[in-house]
Amino acid sequence: MTMWTEQQTTALDALGIPRYQLNHAPAEAVANIQAEPTPAAAPIVEPVAAEAPAAVVVTVAAPPVEQEPVLYQLGPWLLQFPLALPVNYYPWLKDLSQFIESPPTQVSAAGNKTIIDCAFVAKDILSPAEKRALWQQLKPFLNQ
Repeated sequence: MTMWTEQQTTALDALGIPRYQLNHAPAEAVANIQAEPTPAAAPIVEPVAAEAPAAVVVTVAAPPVEQEPVLYQLGPWLLQFPLALPVNYYPWLKDLSQFIESPPTQVSAAGNKTIIDCAFVAKDILSPAEKRALWQQLKPFLNQ
């Protein structure tokens, strides 16, 4: 029994994709494998080298992609983070969301609003100095 049809073989050759054949074990070996499972008893798949020419793969390294900061609207504030927020937010951001009674919502543009950079507080635990610095940035916008 042939694994590939003639049309499939032609297509694989045209695309330069190597063909593989399954290594069929005799019935006795299958019975032994079922009786004693061992890592060496796994089926082996080998490429058929004579049927397809070797392909040369050239990989070009792409330049590193810089991620753009992500904006979130939270009450009167437009917060900018270097990466998307984790699913459960940061603990301090959860507290702030409860205070505002609204979750942060990702927005695509700032419009004419002032952006508050939150890169320095994009972590789970804040020091007292970081909390003060963040509050000093947030407080002026609280009454707007």
